[in-house]
Amino acid sequence: MTALAEYEDGLDENGLPRSETMSILADPDNPKGTHTYVVDVARNWGTYALEMRQKDEAFSGENFLRSRKFMLRRVDRQPPASDSP
Repeated sequence: MTALAEYEDGLDENGLPRSETMSILADPDNPKGTHTYVVDVARNWGTYALEMRQKDEAFSGENFLRSRKFMLRRVDRQPPASDSP
């Protein structure tokens, strides 16, 4: 457990090793650099659904209650109905 805590302490806010992301070897202006970083954009659909529900007027403004908790759960979708007989 201690090893895991030490490993996690070495990660930056993006979950990458801080020793690599802050290294001079990652500097894009360093001609001797060994690596760089790029950004991919992804959406966490669970978090998106939660945010949209929290914005709902039924749960905000005068209807806001600190005691209300928004519980995220997975729901499997049904396959689309076939149009063929």
